[in-house]
Amino acid sequence: MYGSKDRRIMAAQGVHEAVLGSIWENFDKLQNLKILDAPCGGGPMSEFLASKGAKVTGIDLNPPAVSDNGVEYIQNNLETIEPNYDYYDIVICVEGVEHLHNPHAWITKISNMLKPNGIAIISTPNPDSLSSRWKVFTRGYPQYFDLVPNRLDIFKIGRAHV
Repeated sequence: MYGSKDRRIMAAQGVHEAVLGSIWENFDKLQNLKILDAPCGGGPMSEFLASKGAKVTGIDLNPPAVSDNGVEYIQNNLETIEPNYDYYDIVICVEGVEHLHNPHAWITKISNMLKPNGIAIISTPNPDSLSSRWKVFTRGYPQYFDLVPNRLDIFKIGRAHV
């Protein structure tokens, strides 16, 4: 579908396809829709949606430096950004909410940023799945994360997602 060496899809297999399916169910066309992709990772979803005519903003701690399709990339922390009230038609948060200290505050920001009749699409890994439980059992942490020293505190708190 999309993605490349430079814009690798970081989400679990099938998640981006499900997100796009939800978008197509709610909107006939993307032309001029304002979409927030946060966190955007390497930008494959942002770039794809922008290539279809959407006006996309991608926010991440380490966003891509440049866009192939006019995406506005912003380097920021989701927990500290100030919302643009009633601005976006679609807000996408693919496998990001589980990384936040206060996911409830982020969900509130998302609802404030959406236009009336806008939609939010939020995905998070399922820690109760057999696959996730097996990875925790065999590796000591969920399959969705790589252990890095400054992230160990996340895994000491129950080894689960928010």
